[in-house]
Amino acid sequence: MKILVVTGHSAGHIFPAVSFIQTLKEKFPDTSCLLVVPKKNSLPMDYFTGRDIQYITSAKLSFDTIGKTAESIIGLMRQFIQSANILFCYKPDVIIGFGSIVCIWFLILGWLCRINTVLHEQNVVPGRANRFLSYIVDTICVSFPETLDFFPKQKKNLLVTGNPIKRQIHHVSKQQALKYFGLDEKKFTILVMGGSQSSLAVNRMSLETFAYLRQKDALQVIHLCGSKEEAQIKDTYLKLGISASVFAFLKEMEFAYSIADLVFCRAGATTLTELCYYRIPAILFPYPFAGNHQYYNAELLSKKGCCKLVEERFFSAKQLAQFLEEVLTNKRILFQMSNAYPQLNVEKAAENLVATVLRREPL
Repeated sequence: MKILVVTGHSAGHIFPAVSFIQTLKEKFPDTSCLLVVPKKNSLPMDYFTGRDIQYITSAKLSFDTIGKTAESIIGLMRQFIQSANILFCYKPDVIIGFGSIVCIWFLILGWLCRINTVLHEQNVVPGRANRFLSYIVDTICVSFPETLDFFPKQKKNLLVTGNPIKRQIHHVSKQQALKYFGLDEKKFTILVMGGSQSSLAVNRMSLETFAYLRQKDALQVIHLCGSKEEAQIKDTYLKLGISASVFAFLKEMEFAYSIADLVFCRAGATTLTELCYYRIPAILFPYPFAGNHQYYNAELLSKKGCCKLVEERFFSAKQLAQFLEEVLTNKRILFQMSNAYPQLNVEKAAENLVATVLRREPL
């Protein structure tokens, strides 16, 4: 069997797609699999080394002016030609799309050619591309049960599979994690991260909050800041007198998650799935653009009580520092947040998706 896997440019699209492929090849090594990714994506090029992969140009849609409209149409036509070329050369038995505009032509062509098509939605609230494609695909897989309500006319082909996490994500002992970072086991550990491309806003809000904190000596931070601000952020922690391990990018996330008492982060679907796996209390700063998907992701966990939602427009470093002071003096707050996480079958998500795509019983 030949399976074509198409994904958008962000880590939130790519990581689930790659996890799916790895599980598929592990369970069914004779299966052929081709990954299609936009040329401009948010991961280092070495991440794709050794994978059977093809790159495609991703069109940017904007109809604000005549010039931008023409540019968008040309981009869509270029994407159509590239998609058709890949599809007819590879001749897949199944096409699975992990969201974004890149998937549109592949799934439309798959529908026209009567190829089995599968769509995977990572976020709580589906994007425009996936809502459009939901009317033509054979199967829709979602990460959260709450997403089912957004596809009222497609109930017969809807499945909750979960969102596949990176294969290297697993629990590491606290002692191993402490040794890896060289941190103090007696201190409260906060993990700060802004997603695959980092976030200047998350960097700023976290540092402003720490500046207001009175108990700085009780704190240590693992900060994933991106390459642009690495030196500046290291210097800021030195001035604040806070022990910090600062990284532009960290591949070994299992160590960071396994030691963190609290996480400051965006609310992308992959990040939330990993938080659910580790059950770590978090302060979520949803990205306020891109259809506001992250707000709805964060709202879901906030309502359950496992995370605190902080919108950038209402951000107050002083108020957030006060919350941190409460947490440092009352660890029961974190205990309650950790226990409030929904019971999602995160570990089996990739296997569920493989079983769905191959039309088999769950593995």
